Amino acid sequence: MKQRFFIVVIFTVEILLYNLSYSQWSYLGLGGKTIEVLRAHNGFLYVGTSNGVFRKRIDFPDTTWISLGLESKHTKSFLVLDDSTFIVSVLITGMGSDTISLFKSIDTGVNWFPYQNGFGSADGFDENKQVLSIDMLQSQPEIMFGVGGAVAKSNDGGINWRRVYGDHWNVLEFIFIKIDANRPNVIWAGGQTFFFAPFLLKSTMFGESWQHVSLANISWDDAFLSIALHSSDANIAYVGMLMGAVLKTDNGGDNWFPVLAPSEGQAFGGLALSRDTILYASGSTGEPKRLLFYRSSNEGSSWDTIAHANKLINGVKELLVLQNEGVDNIYFGTWGDGVFSYANIITAVDDAAGRTVPSAFSLRQNYPNPFNSETIIRFDVARSSHVKINVFDTLGRRVQTIVENYLTSGQYSIKFASRSLSTGVYFYRMHADGFVDTKKFVLVR
Repeated sequence: MKQRFFIVVIFTVEILLYNLSYSQWSYLGLGGKTIEVLRAHNGFLYVGTSNGVFRKRIDFPDTTWISLGLESKHTKSFLVLDDSTFIVSVLITGMGSDTISLFKSIDTGVNWFPYQNGFGSADGFDENKQVLSIDMLQSQPEIMFGVGGAVAKSNDGGINWRRVYGDHWNVLEFIFIKIDANRPNVIWAGGQTFFFAPFLLKSTMFGESWQHVSLANISWDDAFLSIALHSSDANIAYVGMLMGAVLKTDNGGDNWFPVLAPSEGQAFGGLALSRDTILYASGSTGEPKRLLFYRSSNEGSSWDTIAHANKLINGVKELLVLQNEGVDNIYFGTWGDGVFSYANIITAVDDAAGRTVPSAFSLRQNYPNPFNSETIIRFDVARSSHVKINVFDTLGRRVQTIVENYLTSGQYSIKFASRSLSTGVYFYRMHADGFVDTKKFVLVR
């Protein structure tokens, strides 16, 4: 009888821990809407959707959004100039009076007025006037770039536009334009031609001249959907592709090689780089599947797959990462299913330099123990692995994640100081490449 009771208790605890492992996911609302663009500014999260523009407070974990108008329009791109001033591009049919793609509001969306200002008409550079993507830097709000069937530049905040790349044949369909925030002279633009061939452009002269980036080893029927740029190394960039791969260049775009190509295939519309080493990628598979994304903690050398427990979605169209101390908050704009977020815990660990590489994984007892403010946890990593250390209470509930990183072999230590835990007994558990070990500590307030 005792043996039977022991087995039942262990099984129940393991199931509880499995379910809790998905607590980092949150649903933020706007179900039924396709999210085309995500932006963050001054504590607010902004979204451009298939039915208007919305915003909510970032620090409020609810599903309440405030409409900023244009609910009869399908938003394609969005710029936040300040808390009340926005510029939006929307889809147009080009039929009759529906020829305005750019709109501006200076009163938090109460009123919108056309802001086309000659884009696509003054010199004939884009006859359909459609603006598919726009970009600017907060440090230089007067300089804007927009793309439709060509590249246009404004030096006065969108009051006037001029064509800086394109032709009258209109064979290019741009999907994105991206100004390098750390090197504003560098601008990337990419998409697919009307003949379903990929193209990628780069300017290193503030958009005044452009060159086609090498497409060697890239399929003729592929397309460039997204891009992520390294902040400190101008030669490193990543692109998300239509045909299910993430590519990397380490020489400024002269050569590209795949770093992610999952077997199920995804159109990688969501791509972001955080802290120059952590890469996030997500996209659409063309049919409802579990909400998931891929995460690399070593610049694309290896990847983890992170999936929602049970949420089925049509795919991820846009991805935004906001960095906070110790955590990356990742926001997912989906095809018809609203907005989701995931909190990826980033914990700094100290590598004890100069020590011998350990022959085995191990988790050490923390010191001091008991403790009332801070304690040190040491652990050994025998070979490069994805390492997790979670803290659980006596009921088996995960109360904190203190390490979740890809670490190379070595001896590590981390200072643990959780202000949110009350006095009591806790367990900390390490997972790494099949290794599992658990230790106990006592917190005394």
